[in-house]
Amino acid sequence: MDFTIQPRAADDESSDALLSTWLSLQCNMIPGVLNSVFYLASDFDKGNGPVAIWPEGSSSTPGLRQIASSALTKQHPMVNNKRSNEHVEIGCPILVKDQPFGTVAMEIEASTEQQQRGVIQLLQWGSTWLEFLLTQIDAEGSRPQEMVFELLASTLENETFFAASASTVAELASCMGCERVSLGYLNRQHIKLHTISNSADFDRKSNLVNRIERAMDEAMDQDSSVTYPNTTGGRDRISIAHGELSDSQSSGNICTVPLSGHGTLFGAITFERTHSEPFDKKDIELCEITCSLVGPILEMKRNEDQRIVRLITSSRYLLARLFGPKNIGLKLAAVCLFSILVFLGLANGDYRVSGRAFLEGTVQRVVVAPRDGFIESASVRPGDLVRKGEVLGRLDSKSLELEHLRWSGQRDQHMREYREAMALHDRAQTGILRAQVAQTEAQLELLNERLIRTEFTAPFDGVIVSGDLSQEFGSPVERGRVLFQVAPLDSYRVIIEIDETEISNVQVGQSGELALSALPGEILPIRVEKITPISTAQNRQNFFRVEARLDGPTEKLRPGMQGVGKIEIESRKLIWIWTHTLIDWLRFWVWTWWP
Repeated sequence: MDFTIQPRAADDESSDALLSTWLSLQCNMIPGVLNSVFYLASDFDKGNGPVAIWPEGSSSTPGLRQIASSALTKQHPMVNNKRSNEHVEIGCPILVKDQPFGTVAMEIEASTEQQQRGVIQLLQWGSTWLEFLLTQIDAEGSRPQEMVFELLASTLENETFFAASASTVAELASCMGCERVSLGYLNRQHIKLHTISNSADFDRKSNLVNRIERAMDEAMDQDSSVTYPNTTGGRDRISIAHGELSDSQSSGNICTVPLSGHGTLFGAITFERTHSEPFDKKDIELCEITCSLVGPILEMKRNEDQRIVRLITSSRYLLARLFGPKNIGLKLAAVCLFSILVFLGLANGDYRVSGRAFLEGTVQRVVVAPRDGFIESASVRPGDLVRKGEVLGRLDSKSLELEHLRWSGQRDQHMREYREAMALHDRAQTGILRAQVAQTEAQLELLNERLIRTEFTAPFDGVIVSGDLSQEFGSPVERGRVLFQVAPLDSYRVIIEIDETEISNVQVGQSGELALSALPGEILPIRVEKITPISTAQNRQNFFRVEARLDGPTEKLRPGMQGVGKIEIESRKLIWIWTHTLIDWLRFWVWTWWP
C-alpha cells in the first residue's frame, strides 16, 4: 500500500491540524519561545498568512514573516538578533523530498550563540520527523497522523525515562490493537527487557521474559524488522525465537522492530497480537515509522536518567567502601585528603596577583630622516649600546656636495666682481654685488647645515631598541621616516598585564616582584605606580595594563625583556587563594543561566 502524501492545499483542515500540533510540540520542547508561526511555501507567493500560530490567539509579526521568507529563500536556518536586544528571531526551512514545503519562524528570548545553535538543531530534528510523516503516512485519512502525534506528545510530556517508556508502550498497545507491547534495551551483547505494557512489574527470570528477549535479539542480529508468521509476502527473515514465543503464548502474531539512532542499534520493541489479527504491510510500516520517531526520544531520556543513576550508584559504592570493612588504603587516602583540606582552610598565605610582564624605557627618542635621500651607511643595529653624539648612520651627500661646490664658485666670482667694482668706485654695482655675495654665503650656510644633518647621531647614552638599516643601503627614504628608536639604560618601567578578574584587587603603591626570562636567578622588587583604566583583548581574554617602577639595580636590564610579575595583595586563607578563581567562574556561570 502506498503511504506517500501529495502536496497539501491551503484549505486542508486535517493538514492544518497536523501542522498546528507539530508546531505546539516544538514550542513546548524549546525553552524561551515567545511566538512562533508556520508558513507554507505557497503562502509567500499568494500573500496568505501562516497556517499555524503558537500560542493560539496570537498573530504573526513582520519580523517573523521576514525571517521565515529569508530562511525559505536561502534554504538554510537564519538568525536575526539585531532587531532587539531582548528577543531573537530564528527561521528554519521545511523540505519534503528536497523540495521547499514551508518554513517555521520563532521569536525567543535573547540567548547565547550556543543556545541559538541548540534551538536550530531541535528545529531541524523536528523538521526531519515532520517530513517523515508527510512522506510516509497515508494521506487518505488523518487517523495515523493523529496517532503518531498523540504518541509523541505522550512521550515528551513525561520527564523521566521510566514514565516515558511505560506511557509509550501503553499507547502503542492501544493504538496498534496489540495484546502486549514490550520495550527492551541493549545491555552489552544482549537485549534486556525494560518495560511491558499494562505491567508495572514482572519477573525478569520468567520464561516469558527470556523468550521476548531472544525474539528482540533475533531482530537486532538481522538489523531488520521480523514478523511471525510472514503473511505479507515480503523477504523471509529468521524467526525461530519469534516462533517459540508465539507457540508458548496465546499471541499468534508477533512483530519486532529494532530501535536505532546515530547509526547504531540500541533496543527493540515487540508487538504481539492474537491469531485473528495478523500484521499486514501497512501495520508493519506504521510500526517502523512510529519506532523510528519515538526511539530517539526514549534514548535521549534514558541517557539523561542514566547519568544521574550512575552518579548516585558510584557515590553509594564509594561511601560503602570508605566506611565499610577493609580498604585501608582508601581510608588513609581519605584521611590525608581531609587533613589537607583542614590545613588549607585554617592556614594563611600571601595572596599575589600575577601576569605577563615586560620592560620598557621610561623615555624613548626616535631618530628620523631630516630630508628625502638615499641611505649610505648604518653602523648600529637593535641591541647595540651607543653614546651621546655617536654617529648611527648617514644619508648620501653627493648631491649636496656638488651643490655646495656650485655655490662656492658663484661666491668667488661675485667676490672678484665686487673687488673690481670697488676699484672703479662704481657704488651702484658694488651694492648689487655685495647682496649677491651675501646670498651665496647664505646658501652655503644652508648647505653646510644640511650636510651636517646627513649624519644620524644618538641623542643620549642608551641602547638601540629598533631600526636595522643594514639591508637597506642605497634605498630611498622620505623625510620624517623613523630610522632608529633609542632608550636610556638607567630608566625603565615594568608593564604587567593583569587579568580583568583580578584587577579589582590591585592598587597604586602595592609592592611586588619581577622575574625575567633572561635573568631567572634574580628577583627584582617593583612598586605599582599606575593602573590604566582601559582593557586590552588578547587570546580571548581581557587584560589591564599596570605600570610599576623598579626598586633594584638596572645594569643588566634591557628594553623588551619579558617575564612574570607578581603583585602582593594581602594575607588570606590558602584554600581561598587556590579556589577563588574556580568559585568566581562557577558563580558567574550560574548567574548567567539562572532564569
